Amino acid sequence: QPGREYWLVTEKPQPGMTQYDVDLFINGKWVRKFLDDETHVVLNVTKFLRTGPNKLVFIAKKRIDTEGRRSSSPKHYFRIVVGEGNSGGRNVMITRKLVDYKRTALEMKDFRDEITMGVH
Repeated sequence: QPGREYWLVTEKPQPGMTQYDVDLFINGKWVRKFLDDETHVVLNVTKFLRTGPNKLVFIAKKRIDTEGRRSSSPKHYFRIVVGEGNSGGRNVMITRKLVDYKRTALEMKDFRDEITMGVH
């Protein structure tokens, strides 16, 4: 188990515009599905990590319903940041960013991205 705390934070200027839902797996274990229409998510992911290299797999699926695309602008994005951080009260401060994953409304295909992240 790592000696520090590791956090995941999502960022979207306008929730629901990219039409991507993202599943996250860490070291082969499913963490959760992050929905495009969710607002800001903050999640402690320390329990999924081990000291040394860790494999994060992001599976992003484009979800276009009967209404069609809501946007095709790269300004509409869905960003997931993972890093070392501290929590105090209701706030989390990421002090060292380790992963910065991003999908935009401009993109149309599904993605499966593997990122190796080192943990101390």
